[in-house]
Amino acid sequence: MIKHITIIGAILISVFIAAILLSSSTKDQEQHVKVHASFNPYYAITPVPIPGNLSFAGEEVPLNNFDVYESLDREMLVNTY
Repeated sequence: MIKHITIIGAILISVFIAAILLSSSTKDQEQHVKVHASFNPYYAITPVPIPGNLSFAGEEVPLNNFDVYESLDREMLVNTY
């Protein structure tokens, strides 16, 4: 009998702790949304124009290779913004 009461008590305490944690994370998310809502809604990230020909360290960059072009485009965005 005492074993059952202990198990039920542990379950109730676990549910109570989970409810507290979930409610606090919801409040944090609401605060996060309020903070981001104050930013300029017209702010936009635009791609950096990649030139047709590009050289690095005296060698031509193979921009016709899709992987090279995509990597360069991503790095330009990350380093610009």
